[in-house]
Amino acid sequence: MLAKPRLLPLLMLSAWGSMVLAHGGPPPLGLTLWTMVGGALAAAAGFILNQYLERDLDALMDRTASRPLAGRSEGSLLVPLVAVVLLGLAVALLWLRVNALTALLALAASAFYVGVYTLLLKRRTVHNTLIGGLAGALPILIGWTAVGASLLSAALLVVIAVLILWQPPHFWALALLHRKDYLAAGLPMLPVVRSERNTKRQCVAYVVATAAVALLLPVTTPLHWAYLLVASVLGACFVGAAVALLRSSDERAARWLFRISVLYLGLLFVALVLGVLL
Repeated sequence: MLAKPRLLPLLMLSAWGSMVLAHGGPPPLGLTLWTMVGGALAAAAGFILNQYLERDLDALMDRTASRPLAGRSEGSLLVPLVAVVLLGLAVALLWLRVNALTALLALAASAFYVGVYTLLLKRRTVHNTLIGGLAGALPILIGWTAVGASLLSAALLVVIAVLILWQPPHFWALALLHRKDYLAAGLPMLPVVRSERNTKRQCVAYVVATAAVALLLPVTTPLHWAYLLVASVLGACFVGAAVALLRSSDERAARWLFRISVLYLGLLFVALVLGVLL
């Protein structure tokens, strides 16, 4: 539960999709396996440390009150120790079986998520989701460098931009659903600091930007036309859900946007892989 296993598949899918795109086809099975294992261990370590450091906040919110460490004034030192061991193992595996740059990026991803997002941004600024979104884009870099591809790539910039633009509406939809929780915890999420209407408008803007940028990928790298078709349909559904949220006062619209956002990103990377392989 501390490692948030439900979130790991989406992170690993984005990293693997990045590997396929950078390699121009399926990368070697062994390289793929070690990259996925190392990336998953590093992500799990970050999630564990995040819950350890936020156990006071988790106790204040209904959404997170059932987490294992919620409300414990003194967390067991075993928890951060396990996280550090997992992170060390991840870095060692990636360094020895993949390459040094990928290992350092995995370390940087966990450090940014824990040190910058969890400790510095989340409790202090409404821009926490925007800046913290950089951590969510790092699996793309991890997958890209794992196959030894150059970082000077327009395709890489497009995929990273999609991830960065996608994260704010994904988290703001969740924040709209749990606004009272974030208010009780004193977290400056957008619906708490600004109005719900303002949050919904920004969701629409970021969703439109995400869908539009995703359509630019075939301009930067050869992809089968199926990618553009699927990305267009997914983008239309994503934008439709955001517009429905703007027009509705029902919380079900926020829940629908949140679910659509997860489906959008997962299926977009499936389409990306198919676009490379077909």
